[in-house]
Amino acid sequence: MISGTSYTYEVIGANGHYSREWFTIEVVQDTSPTLTGAADQSWVQNIATSVTLPAASGGNSPLTYSLDGTLPTGMTFDTSTRVLSGTPSATQSAATYTYKVRDCDGDEVSDTFTVAVTNATPTLGSVSDQSWIQNIATSVTLPAAASGDTPLTYSVVGTLPTGVSFAASSRILSGTPSALLSATTYTYKVRDANGDEDSEQFTISVESDSAPSLTASADLTWLRDVAVSLTLPAASGGNSPLTYSLVGALPNGVMFDTSTLVLSGTPSALQSATTYTYKVSDANGDEDTDEFTIEITNATPTLGSVSDESWVRNIATSVTLPAATGGDAPLTYSVVGTLPTGVSFAASTRILSGTPSALQSATTYTYKVRDANGDEDSEEFTIAVTNATPTLGTVSDQSWVRNIATSVTLPEASGGD
Repeated sequence: MISGTSYTYEVIGANGHYSREWFTIEVVQDTSPTLTGAADQSWVQNIATSVTLPAASGGNSPLTYSLDGTLPTGMTFDTSTRVLSGTPSATQSAATYTYKVRDCDGDEVSDTFTVAVTNATPTLGSVSDQSWIQNIATSVTLPAAASGDTPLTYSVVGTLPTGVSFAASSRILSGTPSALLSATTYTYKVRDANGDEDSEQFTISVESDSAPSLTASADLTWLRDVAVSLTLPAASGGNSPLTYSLVGALPNGVMFDTSTLVLSGTPSALQSATTYTYKVSDANGDEDTDEFTIEITNATPTLGSVSDESWVRNIATSVTLPAATGGDAPLTYSVVGTLPTGVSFAASTRILSGTPSALQSATTYTYKVRDANGDEDSEEFTIAVTNATPTLGTVSDQSWVRNIATSVTLPEASGGD
């Protein structure tokens, strides 16, 4: 092998003028291409397929690929992409094909593999179990098979309920079952032109026609602006599926979920007792109804308990009285009773504060709240004002010396009048 060597190519004219070009010559080793084995193929008639045959390694480019052998009808081989693709339209036992690659100087290598084309077996999807009602007409289309060699033939194996038949051409199971039947297993089958089969099992039951029944629902009284959630009673009996509804315009902010039977929301307006009809309907139209009322009233404010107070004369104090829950805003607070001299109540903050300047035995006061609609609540509590008792600090024990003058200031009391 000669690595790239430079050469000069020149031409000289009669008058001595010349022109030159430089080029290289490289001589490479002659290598043959190598193929890895192509896998044997098994395809299904009338099912599209695509296979990329392996690329060769080595060899001197360009490489040329070919495939010897008559491919199944509907299949082609693309020599530029090495893709074998198409939809085989006829069955074929395993046939051998030779896959070849040839490089630019004629070196060649080949590999063999087989292709078989088999029947497309029909496949059925699952079939739902059936629950029918005695003397009620029914019609069900059973699923079509996928694949298979046409024509496909369908059948249902088992003695069908009296009054019901199966039309193989349309795959429709229909009729009016006239007798009760406990869940019975049937086999739905498909067979193709080559005798390939598939089957699925399902059950049929025939129940008596029973009407659904609702228990009575209690009348409802709700508070405006207070969230509520209530599950209405489910029906007993009836032929599934059961469908529920509620007739009547519900209060603003309230809705009914027919799947969960939950009546919920936050009513935003007052409403006098209004009648609603709760209805259930079964699969064959049997119904039952129940009536109840909904009333929306004001939300009454509610106060928590208020602690009794014991204050000390001439000592500043401050107490925040509790806020009400509920009620329609705005809420107005007040304290009924003559407060101790020096003490006042701020309704906007609910703070009772000041410095009581006179003694007072326990006296009862009424703490009240009133909402925008005039609804009220109240709590009673007492206030007592007592003397401020003087308090001494500790006095140290004294140890004095005879005939020696001494002086000690005893502690001043705190508090007291």
